[in-house]
Amino acid sequence: MIISARQQKPVKRPSAALCLLLLLLALLQVSCPARMFEDLSARDLKKKMDEGTRMVIVDVRTSREYQDGHVPTAVNVPTDKFYLLRPTLPTDKTMLLVFYCRGYG
Repeated sequence: MIISARQQKPVKRPSAALCLLLLLLALLQVSCPARMFEDLSARDLKKKMDEGTRMVIVDVRTSREYQDGHVPTAVNVPTDKFYLLRPTLPTDKTMLLVFYCRGYG
């Protein structure tokens, strides 16, 4: 334990296990060849929809937010109900899956 000269309170050092975990996570991030998912702007989604791209759109907002308005053809599966998502997913693994929510944060 280190005592800070300014505060005169004990400062805890991170444990070796925590340091190892952070190092592992950093290595995994660096070793990933590419992102598995990509962000899609509303404009890009609209373009894909207009082009007739086959996709499943999942709205993960609350049921109330979905009722207030949603993307056409979107199915509502709030995050606390993800266990219900499996029957909604396409068997065609090349089909685009789009998940959207209220926003970041």
